[in-house]
Amino acid sequence: TMSLFKKKVFVLVGADSELGHELVCHLSVNGARLVLGGEKRLRLDASVSEAMRLGGEAISAPMDMTKKEDYENLILQARAAFGNIDYLILNTDPSTSFCPLFADWNGFTSIDRVLSRHLTLPVYAIQLCLPFLMKRSGCIMAFSHSSSNDPHPCTNALQGFLKGLQDEFQASKANNVHILSVTIGDMKADSKSEAGLVASSAVRALATRTATLRMDSQWSVVARRCFRSFYPKWLCGLLCCRCRRAGAKKVQ
Repeated sequence: TMSLFKKKVFVLVGADSELGHELVCHLSVNGARLVLGGEKRLRLDASVSEAMRLGGEAISAPMDMTKKEDYENLILQARAAFGNIDYLILNTDPSTSFCPLFADWNGFTSIDRVLSRHLTLPVYAIQLCLPFLMKRSGCIMAFSHSSSNDPHPCTNALQGFLKGLQDEFQASKANNVHILSVTIGDMKADSKSEAGLVASSAVRALATRTATLRMDSQWSVVARRCFRSFYPKWLCGLLCCRCRRAGAKKVQ
């Protein structure tokens, strides 16, 4: 992937998380140019330093992820620093920040704030980047965290939009922008080791232009393997039909 990503420009929204930092590391060793957006300035600055150390180029763009103007500024900074945009990575799932239960939302203000952060403004980022991505045969990658232990009504909101957008792109046959949806199951993306595994698999999926990627925790994999060692294959298939093997489940 070294030659594939060398000098390519990545706009990464939500770069201030552990997963964001691991993505920075994996892309930097491949010579990527990175524009890092997020709310934690110190973490962004640390990621910029690490990117430079690993052989990439990076700038930080601290932002309020509920403000339209900050998304616009993020794209302007990317264009000013590197000229083009080849990849847009959205790590804006509800798990990346505190998000109250729906029962605790207080009127339309809460609805507007939550949806702006996790759906409306990420979609706006896609709209802002799309003209540049179309010129470069670029890619949009978005993460969602579908843990059954921490459900949230916004978890799959962006993924649902991207599925419809992908269908529209395929129907028009005039758009060469690729969309990759990464679903993280019960993995702890705030854990360095598991975030590193997710980032590594996601970067490989980008290189092969996979359409979807499903990640499961190692504990889930161990449990399924033990289950399969005691029960017939047909029964395992019936009861575990929704399970995925470790690492990646790809759908081209």
